[in-house]
Amino acid sequence: MKNNILFIGSFLGELKGTKGIAEKIQERLNSTFNITLSSSKENQIFRLLEIIKDTIFNSYDVIHIDVYSGKAQLYANIASFVAKKRDKRIIFNLRGGKLFEVYANNPNKMNFLSRAHTIVSPSQFLIEFFTKKDIKISYLPNYIDNDIFPYKRNSPKQYSLLWVRAFNDIYQPELAVQIVNLLKKEYPKVHLTMVGPDKGFQEKIEKLISSLKLEKYISIIGKIPNEELYKYYQTHQIYLNTTLYESFGSAVLEAASCGIPIISTNVGELPYIWKNGEEILLCASNAKEFAKSITNIFQSQEFETSLSLNARKKSEKFDWKNIKQKWINILDDIDKKDS
Repeated sequence: MKNNILFIGSFLGELKGTKGIAEKIQERLNSTFNITLSSSKENQIFRLLEIIKDTIFNSYDVIHIDVYSGKAQLYANIASFVAKKRDKRIIFNLRGGKLFEVYANNPNKMNFLSRAHTIVSPSQFLIEFFTKKDIKISYLPNYIDNDIFPYKRNSPKQYSLLWVRAFNDIYQPELAVQIVNLLKKEYPKVHLTMVGPDKGFQEKIEKLISSLKLEKYISIIGKIPNEELYKYYQTHQIYLNTTLYESFGSAVLEAASCGIPIISTNVGELPYIWKNGEEILLCASNAKEFAKSITNIFQSQEFETSLSLNARKKSEKFDWKNIKQKWINILDDIDKKDS
């Protein structure tokens, strides 16, 4: 008989066209476990109400709760409180790149972690931080389907840059614009494609592009279904990752799988996974540093190819066939604890 597992988080794949990691895990493991997701409501109040309802009334043996910073911590706190009262097994999955800051500023905000039977995270950076606070966490990396993001470097357009994140201040889209502004004089054919949903920041970026007279150098595409992103990774020369925080970096992993050379801010989990100078180029959050790294790639086909091949090789370590058993072990182990 399959165990019943309730996943708590924000599951908006059908609404937004891009599925989160937990939604993908459900699809992969539903033949092994009965997994229910809560919630798919976009409105935060309705989402909270559905999470409360499902946590109270659903039949489940194990509850798996995604933990992010901000309002999402309220969902984690309430869901784990109810699950604890119902004597259910609790797994927290620490996913938020800012969680170390939340804890450092006010540890009491994360007291709910004490309710867990097991805490996991895809971030070795977060694990290292919380281990120093005597909080035990197991490593459970995200996965990628390398077949959905196939390696192909036959037709990248020269001097083309790609940025794929949400238009949110955390991902610093303005930095990508500033990078193009620095490059355009030496490389007049440089062009940046920006892909991602608007999270309230796109209008500001459009105004910045206009003020710098970069309209012919930058295209904003909007959100693209996750399974269609490979077309952009395969046809652009360099991928820019300008985030302030990174708990894992699924977008970086997808880019690596397709073989597009990656230049990224040196934050969070990224230096734990990727070898700087061999599989990725890591920079400070500075347009001049990014521009210098881009120039190094533009000027050396050999270096570009080396980064491409090494990144793809690293991405294969995170293929589902290598990650699947880790998930099964965690869910099986949690079910057997205290039994």
